[in-house]
Amino acid sequence: YVDKDVHVKLPTEFIALSKCSKYEPQYSFVIRYLNERGIDDEIIKEFNIGYAHEGKYRGRVILPSYDEFGDVNFFVARSYSDYTRPKYLNPDAEKQYIVFNHNKINFDATIYLVEGVFDHLVTPNSIALLGKVMSFKIKELLIENAKADIVILLDDDAYNDAINLYKELDFGELNGRVKICKPPYGHDSSSIYQKLGKKGIIKLLKNSRRLEMEDMY
Repeated sequence: YVDKDVHVKLPTEFIALSKCSKYEPQYSFVIRYLNERGIDDEIIKEFNIGYAHEGKYRGRVILPSYDEFGDVNFFVARSYSDYTRPKYLNPDAEKQYIVFNHNKINFDATIYLVEGVFDHLVTPNSIALLGKVMSFKIKELLIENAKADIVILLDDDAYNDAINLYKELDFGELNGRVKICKPPYGHDSSSIYQKLGKKGIIKLLKNSRRLEMEDMY
């Protein structure tokens, strides 16, 4: 595995919600969309969530990612209208070399591997895989730096993928420190937070467990 530098910039039209006036065009639509997902001002500020008032990413919530040095290394642009396609429009970058919000990871504490960015926003000390598989970059980072448990928390419909990740990590250098957490039917951590808030996430995470051999096959 050879690492590569990833050079990504936020769109020039990007406006951070925490720094703009509520009278800015589209502001109310963006805030309504985020609030409906349970994302409040505290999360908006912590993750520097914003939007683009014009250009290619107009009509989208923009969620930036920062590397270990605090430099932008990726962003996710999600439409806040049900009628805009595609739902997600991301920069042209190789995701296998990206660790989403690397600068926020505490390697001394339990780390949660989640699928999407909205799961990441509401799950403490999490890494968004940006899909259902783990990149070499993230795997290497965990092996070299993680001091506590690794919990795999994918969407309910990706349980088989979660088991594959479990086996990939637990049969290697992290043996004995990997757990799995399965959300209730039809849910992921984002939808749990939307309905039940922090208490719902805490309750979900308490269900993290090791797998028995018969659970894996």
